[in-house]
Amino acid sequence: MIMVDHSKKYRVISNMPKKKDRAVRSETIRTEFLTSPPMSTYLVAFVMSDLEETTVKTSRGVTVSVYSIPGKEDAAQTALETVTQSVEFFENYLAACILYPNWTWYHCQTSQ
Repeated sequence: MIMVDHSKKYRVISNMPKKKDRAVRSETIRTEFLTSPPMSTYLVAFVMSDLEETTVKTSRGVTVSVYSIPGKEDAAQTALETVTQSVEFFENYLAACILYPNWTWYHCQTSQ
């Protein structure tokens, strides 16, 4: 199980859905995530930032989220549409719901 203590001004996301948040100190929150299926430690991930979340549900109810830096939500919308279409394609191709509980993608913009 992953637990992260962080400032209230940040959001923490990980491989698994959030289980709960609770106050630890006046400006600190502890975010706890659901236990993941067995996996190699190099696959475990968490991100702590002031990211903005954009979320949709597929036609079969799978939640798909993309996170972006503040002010870049429009650019993240393209990524969200692409990921959602891909998830729906595989749901239809495999004729089954995708059971992974957390489809989270990060929109990364590099400086030019």
